[in-house]
Amino acid sequence: MDLREKSERWRQVVKEEDIWRPAIQQICDRAGIVYRSIRTDFHSNNAVFLLDHHYVVKLYAPDQQDSLRVEEGALRILATTPALPIPPLLAVGELNGLLSCPYIVMGMVSGMPLDELRGRFGSGDLVNIATQLGAVMARFHGSYFSGKSQIGQVYGAWNTLYENRRHQFIENLGQTVSFPSCLKSELRAFVCSTEVDTYLNTPHVLVHGDLMCYHIYVEDQAGHWRVSGIIDMGNALAAPPEYDWTDLWFQTLERDVQALIAFLTSYQSALKIDENYRRRLMAFFLHSWEAAPKLATLLESENAPDIKDIGALLDWLWPRELETS
Repeated sequence: MDLREKSERWRQVVKEEDIWRPAIQQICDRAGIVYRSIRTDFHSNNAVFLLDHHYVVKLYAPDQQDSLRVEEGALRILATTPALPIPPLLAVGELNGLLSCPYIVMGMVSGMPLDELRGRFGSGDLVNIATQLGAVMARFHGSYFSGKSQIGQVYGAWNTLYENRRHQFIENLGQTVSFPSCLKSELRAFVCSTEVDTYLNTPHVLVHGDLMCYHIYVEDQAGHWRVSGIIDMGNALAAPPEYDWTDLWFQTLERDVQALIAFLTSYQSALKIDENYRRRLMAFFLHSWEAAPKLATLLESENAPDIKDIGALLDWLWPRELETS
């Protein structure tokens, strides 16, 4: 049985209550945890169990071993940075028997995922949350990590990662019939340019790697929304900070110009947002996972203008209104 088959089999077995319940009890006995209620989540690649709204137990599938090492490593690194709203790492171990797999036990952060509360936001709330999040991510990215850590060992070769993404983008671009030929040509030239290499070869920080709205928790405190948690570090890596801005812009902030300005100003007050910086953001987007299909979806959306060249694409996806100088 190869790794893929083994992992798929594991994902079926872990859903059986007579198998996962004694496994969770064994973990809790080891960690000294007593609980009354348990909720399960089998929607991700791994299996997650929420105990009494206080603890999170995550069991890792056979094909997610790198994710385990990265998440553990990131949590240990981030724990040394004061005032970061991240889950505390409580235990790491290995299960044997019917459900052989590694696991992590974490504390739960307060609040709820941003995507579940967005409908309750009033005017200005997203901008205020973005301002808080900018300060949080400045501390997150400022966390020190060694090249000898789990982060450095698993994702140390940033150049290899972005070269693979570049090749994937060019290959997918050639298969996308909906793009005008001029735009295809300009995009291909852009991702292969020395300009983009300059953007991608900047100093590394510890990035989250998946800064989606369901990984950002907020809570209402006396009528004001507060960023209460950042979760799921399984995609953390050593990379330039802008690697985190693609998911933030397109998914979490939903391309709200004022929210991104507030975020970036809070993240780095002296940051100059000009055309070069907008082009930098485009470069990182084009080197994100499945960038060509994501771009095709955007261009095929109902409100998409008729984009013929890369300049028009830049001004539509990262508007000039973002520029602060």
